[in-house]
Amino acid sequence: MCIRDRSTTSLSYFTFYAKKTSITNHGLSHLAQAVSTLSLLVYLDFDVSQNGNNFSDIGGSHITRVLPFLTCLTNLLLSFLECGLITDTTANTLSTSLRALTTLTHLHLYLGKTQIKSDGAISISNAISQLSLLQALTITLAENDGITNEVSYRIATAFSSLTSLNQITLNFKKASIDDNGVISIANGLRRLTALKNVELVFGENTKVSDDGCSSIPDALSSFQSLSHLNLSFWGYDVEIKI
Repeated sequence: MCIRDRSTTSLSYFTFYAKKTSITNHGLSHLAQAVSTLSLLVYLDFDVSQNGNNFSDIGGSHITRVLPFLTCLTNLLLSFLECGLITDTTANTLSTSLRALTTLTHLHLYLGKTQIKSDGAISISNAISQLSLLQALTITLAENDGITNEVSYRIATAFSSLTSLNQITLNFKKASIDDNGVISIANGLRRLTALKNVELVFGENTKVSDDGCSSIPDALSSFQSLSHLNLSFWGYDVEIKI
């Protein structure tokens, strides 16, 4: 429910970029306090990517913990890309907060090159499955350890219930999955008949055959609204038949 009587400002759109800076846990704490007062926000783009080891889960949790105060939020872009001290602890806090953001229609999570592993990814997936209004979803877990067939299955199970989705991007570059993981994703996509745009990225650690590769376009072949399919398998020479 969007609560409109507690905000100290009418701000509805907020973008914060702090790439390659020296922002610390202390700075993120102060920023989180400010964000928590913006209950009328409908759009938040928060990008602190490529900050290496400048802040940890303490700072990540400061930001993710205040998200439930943004009761009108429809668009959330959150990037901890290449923040090496962000772990499953932040992922779990984010998961708890996502469950409260029932008004979200667009969710884009850039969590690659962090220490978020299978437990954190599964926790986030479980939370996403509750966001029934989602129309666009991005999950980037590129070059994260522990992204396995089980994680692929859980993520696929989560998004398969989101029948309003018309756009999905999954980046699993360097994920340790095989045909079973790719087919799980294909089976999840099969239920999303409103899809218009699909982008899937797998990498050199994905041990996939032509059967796994072909499962994605096979699942989408009857989708009349589909206009864009970007399917990348790095390092493989495969034949895909639609």
